[in-house]
Amino acid sequence: MTPASSGAPVLSPDFSGEPFWWEDARPSPDRCEDLPASCDVLVIGGGYAGLSCALALARGGASVIVADSEMAGFGGSSRNGGQANGGWNMIDLAAPDQGAMRARVESGLESQGHFEELLAREGLYDCYEPVGKFVAAYVPRHYDTLRRKAEWASANGYLDAEEVAPENVHEEVGTEFYHGGVRFSRGGLVQPARLHAGLLARVAAAGATVASPVRIDGFRRVPGGYSVETTAGDIRCNNLVVTTNGYTGSATPDLQRRVVPVASYIIATEPLADEVVDALIPRRRAVSDTARVLTYFRLSPDHRRMVFGGRASFASVSPEEGATGLHRMMTERFPHLRDVRVTHGWKGNVAFARDRLPHMGEADGLHWALCCNGSGVVMMTYLGAKIAQRILDRPNAPVCAFDGTGSANQAFPAIPLYNGRPWFLPVIGLSYRLRDFVDRLQSAR
Repeated sequence: MTPASSGAPVLSPDFSGEPFWWEDARPSPDRCEDLPASCDVLVIGGGYAGLSCALALARGGASVIVADSEMAGFGGSSRNGGQANGGWNMIDLAAPDQGAMRARVESGLESQGHFEELLAREGLYDCYEPVGKFVAAYVPRHYDTLRRKAEWASANGYLDAEEVAPENVHEEVGTEFYHGGVRFSRGGLVQPARLHAGLLARVAAAGATVASPVRIDGFRRVPGGYSVETTAGDIRCNNLVVTTNGYTGSATPDLQRRVVPVASYIIATEPLADEVVDALIPRRRAVSDTARVLTYFRLSPDHRRMVFGGRASFASVSPEEGATGLHRMMTERFPHLRDVRVTHGWKGNVAFARDRLPHMGEADGLHWALCCNGSGVVMMTYLGAKIAQRILDRPNAPVCAFDGTGSANQAFPAIPLYNGRPWFLPVIGLSYRLRDFVDRLQSAR
């Protein structure tokens, strides 16, 4: 840890605005000339969902092209915080339809199982640490909610979740900031860029074509499928799959009206002393908290740095501004890190739906898997595979609780007065910050 006095610059002299993960696995362009003029399936988006879908399709005998407007993996799949957990965030004891909620929890847990099986099958388990998760209570009343969720999950056999009383928080995080929490062993951490690179290599080996950067300019329905206009030429396909998530654009305007991109900012600190690391997150778990302006954090794969993420801004700001804001949020929780400098700061888009749920579906051969809502590592690989299952097997019934195909099982709601530009986010962000401030103020009384 570089010595620094209070008031010293937050950013390291060699600060980088690129993801820390890219030092191990940097996205690069793929073949984008001489593309086939036709294929069984064209996948728009080369992130986790698109690659998972393409891998299953190619292994199932379909001809597949994956097109990404940037380098494959340039977006959220190589920019996220690397937390891999499914199921817990679907628990909502206040949901009006408890049956539907249970189905979502079960599909969420299925997504975790699918993810771990995928890593084992494809030889990618070396980029996964199955260390579990700790959810920290921002204020005392949040602890009560977490405790009830843990009791419900354990009693119903979903998760072996265990409450952590406020006086025992130090077992999970080295701070007095939080008011208890819940821990569970299912899930863990990934190096997201390495995971993406591994999936990309498997997709290519399976025979699918990955083309990036290739932009989709539009498409139209034709007999038997779609004609898709791209910057690499027109492509005819039987099925079209949209997996653009937080980067959904004007080429799919109807879906764009249903997806809200929210920038999530992340920093990596300079290497820390061993004794500091050992006290920060003693059990090396994935950690997130329950603040409305949430934060999430972990140790780097080599256990030498803090990797800290959250909503540093609800508007688009530079990596330097985002890193400075996150450093302030980090030191609110860990005051002893105030003199630790930041070597990397970056952002990536998270996709939210109006109902804060993941969505997949199909209409006339157009398929989609969108809105990770902050759980994309596990959920998007799962939904991509589910789309492939639908295309290959053509089942009539929905294939999981997040599939709204052919029924009102889970409608994908549009957002009034919204056309893809989230003008309302700064207002929501201000409201969240004020409510968090009031919650902390009241808890201190």
